[in-house]
Amino acid sequence: MLLTYRALKRRALAKSLRITAPNGIDESSYVRIGGLDQWISVRGEDRSNPVLLELHGGPGASNSIFTPRTRAWERHFTIVRWDMRGAGRTFAAHGPAGQGELTLDRLYADALEVTDHIRARLGVPKVVLLANSFGTVTGLRLARDHPERYSAYVGTDQNIIAGGTDSSAYDDLLARLRGAGKRRQLSRLTAMGPDPTSWSPEEWSCYAKTVTTTDPLTYDTMKTVVILFQGASDVLTPPEPARRFHDQLTAPLKDFALIPDASHFAAFRRPDVFLELLVGRVRPVVTGVGVDG
Repeated sequence: MLLTYRALKRRALAKSLRITAPNGIDESSYVRIGGLDQWISVRGEDRSNPVLLELHGGPGASNSIFTPRTRAWERHFTIVRWDMRGAGRTFAAHGPAGQGELTLDRLYADALEVTDHIRARLGVPKVVLLANSFGTVTGLRLARDHPERYSAYVGTDQNIIAGGTDSSAYDDLLARLRGAGKRRQLSRLTAMGPDPTSWSPEEWSCYAKTVTTTDPLTYDTMKTVVILFQGASDVLTPPEPARRFHDQLTAPLKDFALIPDASHFAAFRRPDVFLELLVGRVRPVVTGVGVDG
């Protein structure tokens, strides 16, 4: 009986995910990226819709499992989901020892290669970059450095601080404070040490505030549209540092919105609200339809 129920559920799910629109697309395969076969899926009901490339969180947290929850997004966007090194089917294909170099620089280079592959495959000059959680660390820099590839940057679960065991961001912060003669801040950050797992909530807050107000990216002019949608109750990537970043940012167009009744992974907790924001605030900007002037 249980096996029959599961089979029926799988059949119903497969039917709900089926794309039958004449101009739709539903492709998934391994693509050679950075010398490694990496899994990429492309789904949407109309190829003329804007292309949205996701950068998932983690590291290692593929967004593929959220496809049923975001099925409605595919009526308005062509959704590209990429399993990065160490995640999802890319991880499954090569195993723990076969992922190659796992650094931010490598993921940045992979993301550029995926972007160019998608641009060529779908025949579009630019894509919307949607980054969540860990993906936002790379996503912001991609949007800043390559406005010729990205029509807009949408960040959710936005990180304003660097994560992981790499202390380069922490070291860069100390160097900026030292160069600016900020001795009080330098002393406090030095005393905290580079290991974020040992920081108290107050120290996390101090670090986030200092990074936000001293990161050169904050004050650089962004040539790409930047839009941040944050879970109102997010305690992992709190909304206030993201809001301060937004307020201090210079960009052709910027926007910020809180998603109620959502914490981390707000886009997948409230996919309906997130879609309303995408359709109401992002799609008009990248298509030019419904934008005054």
